[in-house]
Amino acid sequence: MRFPEFDGEWEKYNVSDILNTFPTNSLSWDNLSYKCGKIKNIHYGLIHNGFDTTCVYTTNKIIPFIKDGNFPLEYTLLKTGDLILADASENRKDVGRPIEIINDICENIISGLHTIHARDESNIAVQGFKGFYFQSKSMKSQIYRIANGSKIYGISPSNFKELHMCLPDHLEQEKIVVLLRKIETRIQTQSKIINKCKSLINQIYDCLLWNFKDTKKIKLSDILIEKNEKSKINDQYPILSSTVKGLFLQSEYFDREIASSNNIGYKITNKRDIIISPQNLWMGNITYNDKYDNGLVSPSYKIYTINDKHNPTYISTLLKSYRALYMFKTVSEQGASVVRRNLNLDSFYEISFNIPSKKEQDKISKLINSFNIKISLEEKYLQDLQFQKKFLLDNMFI
Repeated sequence: MRFPEFDGEWEKYNVSDILNTFPTNSLSWDNLSYKCGKIKNIHYGLIHNGFDTTCVYTTNKIIPFIKDGNFPLEYTLLKTGDLILADASENRKDVGRPIEIINDICENIISGLHTIHARDESNIAVQGFKGFYFQSKSMKSQIYRIANGSKIYGISPSNFKELHMCLPDHLEQEKIVVLLRKIETRIQTQSKIINKCKSLINQIYDCLLWNFKDTKKIKLSDILIEKNEKSKINDQYPILSSTVKGLFLQSEYFDREIASSNNIGYKITNKRDIIISPQNLWMGNITYNDKYDNGLVSPSYKIYTINDKHNPTYISTLLKSYRALYMFKTVSEQGASVVRRNLNLDSFYEISFNIPSKKEQDKISKLINSFNIKISLEEKYLQDLQFQKKFLLDNMFI
């Protein structure tokens, strides 16, 4: 697929003939700080989860400084047009995820842990084109074949000899970059709209859920009824993953199954269940199953039905509220791992909430459902934009 004013063949190059690479450092997050410093450092975690556009301005405040005393002995400063790739990921599809520097750099910035720092010194590609090309189906299919590893997949600069790029003339490259940057900007704007809507709705929930006078204090032990039904045959139902972001099919969320191939003994969840992770509840890992009739989750999860004296939409929203999550955090004890806190179940069940009558719960739930529809429509539009970007990346690059 091309713009109608262009024709002619794209020229094929080996990536190693276009991009020169430079050594990077292995500094972890412990060696970095957002306070101040002399040199900034791009960690691969930022490429996976920090930047929301391909073309990056280094003035972005999410890039941390290297702490004093941790500067690498040798390094190469980033320049305008440099390409930074994440060389490792748990998902094979995310290996080689790119960002490209497009602004004039006025500060010292280097490429860090699990990254590849590459530069086109021949100026064969225009600014931004390399970053989008490394997201294209053409390039990702090449990287997918050579990414090594079992649980963690990776590539190295030496793999550039095995990769190729096809490039049109500069004018066509520029037009492709302009189009894709506009779509990314619209995706960025739509994400902000959704976040602002959610923030506003959470404030409304705060009034709806917590400011009733005519309420009755009820313990969680009287609201939630634990289930412990387990699978008796392998692959009895689809494997689900409960996360802070929601409940998903594991194969879609991780792009692969990470559960054991033998899932006999996994817990069975049905629609309208509440699922919690006792180790990660303090972070907000509590989900309401409103999507899947049946599914399997890890035996480490706790699954509950909601007492039929209560409206499930009301209760599930209440349990995801900021105040509820704070209560859960207070009954979660720091374990050996920084990222895990073990839930004290006895204290958890003793947590009580001021609950209005079932009639009032039903009224509030109608409002909640209308808000959820609004968010779903906005998220659907975001998905359409993301699909449009993916379609172009899959079809505009050879």
